[in-house]
Amino acid sequence: MNERSPYKLAGLTGLAYMLFIIYGSFVPFAFTAKPLAEAWMNFRHIGDSGLTASRTDFATNVILYIPLAFLLCSACWRVTHTAARVLLPLIVFGVCALVTVGIEFLQQFFPPRTPSIYDIYANLAGAGAGVMLAWLLGTRFVSWVSHWSQLHRTGGMAQKLLYAYVLVIFAYSVLPLDLTISPIELFHKWREGRVNLIPFAFGYDSTASAFYQLATDAALWVPVAMLCRLTRKSRQRSFAFVVGAATVLELAQLFVYSRVTDTTDIVTAMAGGGLGVAAADMLSRFGWLKLDASQTPARQTHLTLWWTLALGAWLITLAALFWFPFDFRTERAFLLERSKHINLIPFASYYFSTEFRAVTEIIHKLVFFAPLGALLAWPAMRLRFSKWHGPYIAGAMAVLAVTPAMIELGQLALPGKVVDVTDWGLSLTGGLAGYWAARALHRHRRRTQAFQRQPERPLRQHHQNQKRPMGNQITRQ
Repeated sequence: MNERSPYKLAGLTGLAYMLFIIYGSFVPFAFTAKPLAEAWMNFRHIGDSGLTASRTDFATNVILYIPLAFLLCSACWRVTHTAARVLLPLIVFGVCALVTVGIEFLQQFFPPRTPSIYDIYANLAGAGAGVMLAWLLGTRFVSWVSHWSQLHRTGGMAQKLLYAYVLVIFAYSVLPLDLTISPIELFHKWREGRVNLIPFAFGYDSTASAFYQLATDAALWVPVAMLCRLTRKSRQRSFAFVVGAATVLELAQLFVYSRVTDTTDIVTAMAGGGLGVAAADMLSRFGWLKLDASQTPARQTHLTLWWTLALGAWLITLAALFWFPFDFRTERAFLLERSKHINLIPFASYYFSTEFRAVTEIIHKLVFFAPLGALLAWPAMRLRFSKWHGPYIAGAMAVLAVTPAMIELGQLALPGKVVDVTDWGLSLTGGLAGYWAARALHRHRRRTQAFQRQPERPLRQHHQNQKRPMGNQITRQ
């Protein structure tokens, strides 16, 4: 990675994030014409609308603009002139201010979106915080990005993936950001039954619902344990890391008023950690992570059989997770009526749900389809020097695209499900992320092996070259 690449990557990511904010601010795109003079008059009196902002909404809008300002400032941090370093953060803050003011003004034309002065205040606060973070950590961030592709140890790559995944889990766990440290509110939370110190004391609607919820909670921790093992931590340390992270997470949720602090989540994390450690050991023992090309044909056939079974099992698991509770209806009139309500606008349905529910659905789609991508990446690694490498990659990408499409079509016959193009896109993104992560881990393992073998040979040649002139000098004497 050259000197300019990290700055360019930060800038492109910041622009993409800005487009995402703009897009999300106008969903569901129900445009309604209005005279421009009337819109401007209403916007001038936006503070007199009487709208109030909840603690959750204000915190969400603050956090929304922190990455935007941070990325844009980091992209400009290559300049060394002192005046430019002072001026550029101000320009970035001005750009963020123009974006939020423009969005709030144009939201008058896209009901049910409503402009609010509190959104502007929160967004400006987030932009200011992002600029300050970039001033303090921008150089370190760019340096961290530049070293991402220069890792020579598989453990280093797995460690970064591990920290990124755990960070996402922790960010999700403090939603919807209605934080509190008030002893009175914490007491009311306990009285309302949202602090459960006895595992499995929480009531479920049915046995099937309890199994689905517990299995989902355990599955979220399986990648954590697997990545811990890939960082060369022992089984005990990997398991302890999962349990410790889950415990800290539950303690953090104690200070989120609307979230439930439940020791059951620690138990499910223990189950997921155990499964993740066992899965990583099994993959390593079978050679799936080592990818030894010298394995015998019988061994390769054995691994191919296990891979096929694992792929089929995970496809069945995905269908079971997203088609639960399997109350299919196949009447033609029902299917035709349901097909009229398919959401074709990305993230439109998520706007009408709570932030917590929307993020939950996003994480479920990403996390549960990532193993499918990782499984499909394994044959691509083995076929990288074969003529079938290209056709296989095309087939793998087709599977990653068709599988969530089939699941969404199956949900058309389920009354309690919503068929949404957003879910298909998120599932595809999760599959691609799993595919990329598996390929990245494999590439870094190959670099590690090459890096470990490289120094031996030049060192011998260096000693031989040092001895030869001395011998020739003695002969000439």
